[in-house]
Amino acid sequence: MTKKIIAIGISVFFVSLLGGISIRYGEELLNARAIERMMDALTNIRSFEYQFELDSSGVALEQDGVLYWVIRGFFDYNDLLNPRNNAIINFKAEQGGEIFSGNLELRMIKDVVYAVLHYFEGKGPMGILLSSLENKWVSFETKQASYQLKETDLSTVSKAFAKTAVFKARKIFENEIIDGVEVSRYRIGVRKNELRKFIKEIHGATSERVDEDVLFQIDEALSQIVFPEGELWIRNEDNLPHKIMIAPSFANNDAELKGTLEISFSNYNRIFILEPPMTSTSFADIVGMFFEE
Repeated sequence: MTKKIIAIGISVFFVSLLGGISIRYGEELLNARAIERMMDALTNIRSFEYQFELDSSGVALEQDGVLYWVIRGFFDYNDLLNPRNNAIINFKAEQGGEIFSGNLELRMIKDVVYAVLHYFEGKGPMGILLSSLENKWVSFETKQASYQLKETDLSTVSKAFAKTAVFKARKIFENEIIDGVEVSRYRIGVRKNELRKFIKEIHGATSERVDEDVLFQIDEALSQIVFPEGELWIRNEDNLPHKIMIAPSFANNDAELKGTLEISFSNYNRIFILEPPMTSTSFADIVGMFFEE
């Protein structure tokens, strides 16, 4: 995944997932002003902390399995020329009687991604391979695919969304207190056809040329995803998103998965300190060592 996809993805994630609710549909007129305020607030966001929790189960490759992820980290684009992103990932997976678990940390500093597996538990060839990498920082150079997030990208996302009506919403609770924060809660749903239009609009606006293969892959992916209704909590004090909760599902010929997803946000527009590790080994050198063995 290139840094361009990551950068645009962050913009799309905030503005579309949390902000794009049309004012053209019935009772949603009542919520339009609150959603517009949230969208306006998001355009001024350059950093935030998040916690991402996914609990899923299903069948893949004719085997039952479960997967649990908890990801904590932050995105910091206060300096657009030197973005800093951090993620600490705890995961546990079980499939075919095999259990894998581990803790992975990622640091993205400008054009380099650093990764370390703090611990891994699992059997088989993959378990042996990953266990051998425990507590060793690995670096990935991304300069060839570098891309700098620009102010115009955020504007492009907002303008593209103005042409679509991806989300529907209705307020279900007002003035709740969650995590010590006063919020209003909305039930939200996704209009898949409008989401397809929005993604294609973004692709056309941010690419030098329209890639038909990419558009085909977008259609294929969206056709396999079921978008359920979810709930969105908006902070009353500053109109920023506080939490979102959905129960996504996915199905194709090889797999059928379902789960619950909860994402919470905090510490908007802080300056986060993130330093590279004291020592690291390039990914190319790691691969070379394994081939030598």
